[in-house]
Amino acid sequence: FGLLARSSFLKILGVIFIMAIGETVLFWHDMSVRSGTAEQSVGELGTNDVTIFVTAPEKLVEYALLPLFFLAALALVMVVLIWTEVRMSEKAGYTMMRLGLSRKELFAIKTIYNVACLALLFVVQIWLAIGLLAWYRTYIPAGIDMPQLFFLTFYRNEFLHCILPMQEIGKWIRNLLMVAALSMTAAGVIAFPGEKGIRQSASCWSVVILAVAWFLSAPGKNLLDMCCDILFLGVIVWELLKIFGVFGRTEAADGDKNV
Repeated sequence: FGLLARSSFLKILGVIFIMAIGETVLFWHDMSVRSGTAEQSVGELGTNDVTIFVTAPEKLVEYALLPLFFLAALALVMVVLIWTEVRMSEKAGYTMMRLGLSRKELFAIKTIYNVACLALLFVVQIWLAIGLLAWYRTYIPAGIDMPQLFFLTFYRNEFLHCILPMQEIGKWIRNLLMVAALSMTAAGVIAFPGEKGIRQSASCWSVVILAVAWFLSAPGKNLLDMCCDILFLGVIVWELLKIFGVFGRTEAADGDKNV
């Protein structure tokens, strides 16, 4: 874990930090501009102390480009994880061999690390969205009560509902399968010591592109979610079959070497 973290964790934190800054700045800008316009129009009627929002919070999420920032960050995190895997195989192959771990054990460690990195991205995005909505709430006039602001916004906005599906089990399953599939396919880019990652990473990039392109979907189980489930489950099974040598190449074929 230490070797993986030294190679990629700071880069991943940098990606997440840039995502958070970009979302916060755009959300603040859009919220300030719209509330300022409302104050000015209301001020002409002699009620400067009242702020009226013309935009629902779920719309502000779209205008602030939160989905774009998150999906771009997801793609960049995967770039870092894949680049780390390829670089470690080419530059640190001897060090990895000295660890005394089998190929399966190393694959499991890398998969767990990748899952942790992707989970961190989701957790930061969820709490950032909650924080931005709490900030939005401070702009609401004192006489207006919105007790279900967070629940309704996360339910009405496709993006927020996809990252935190609440009681929708189907999307929780889809997200878990997606994180597992992306983590395993990144960990399996280099299955054997000394391999080149160019050809192997082609299938990985395909999974990343489809995961990003198909992430947003309407609440409720739908055809797109079912396609995602099938794709991600297929990737998981493929990576497991590959790492257990079903397709012909095993550790024994490599001279029973530990990686």
